[in-house]
Amino acid sequence: MMSGIIKKTLSEKEEVKKYFSVCNRYIKIRIVAVFLKWLIIFAVISIILFFIDQTQVFAIPETKKIINDQAGLFSESHDKYGIENSVLNFSLIDTNEISNWILNAWIILALIFFLIIVPFIIFYNIFYIRISNEFVFTDQRIIVKRGWIETNVKTIYYNRITDISVSQSLLERIIKSGTMSISTAGSDGYEVVLWHIDKPYELKKLLYDVKMTNQEKYPSQYNEIKQKNEDGE
Repeated sequence: MMSGIIKKTLSEKEEVKKYFSVCNRYIKIRIVAVFLKWLIIFAVISIILFFIDQTQVFAIPETKKIINDQAGLFSESHDKYGIENSVLNFSLIDTNEISNWILNAWIILALIFFLIIVPFIIFYNIFYIRISNEFVFTDQRIIVKRGWIETNVKTIYYNRITDISVSQSLLERIIKSGTMSISTAGSDGYEVVLWHIDKPYELKKLLYDVKMTNQEKYPSQYNEIKQKNEDGE
């Protein structure tokens, strides 16, 4: 859905040829990848807590005064075998308390994951990325809007476009997405880069067709740009 900022940017006589944003398939794959990353982190932490829970005996300084139900066995062993007091400077942690602490920690981590991390991943990828990257081809120009709260709107008129290139990674070829880079007269490098857009080669063809139609409609503008380039301005 086109944002209000884009609608305000368009003139009354301007015809929208194409409105689009980041490729939906790319967003879905990104969500899955981020979910898997956090699930792996959560699983590793859970495994660590599990092994801690399986440990039955821990030695800590006796000043802690944390004795479990088996502490009496040490007293009997001390009396029976004459173990020196210096050896008994350590006592057992209450394993029930350890289990409760580990369970509470796991519950807290689970709540953080499902109540904070999961909603943030969904919000950022489904809403923020899409609303923060809006691209429009009209019959007169290209409009690129970045950002959500703080926005930046860039306009490129067709008579200034000198080159349109498309690049794709292996994954982008599979999901039919890619990056379109646009160069303009008088600029160093690319004037604008449209990342992870759907069917970039089709959009490149559409952009070229719109540009040629615009050139036929306003030939004087293109001749002016061409003359400036020849003069080295």
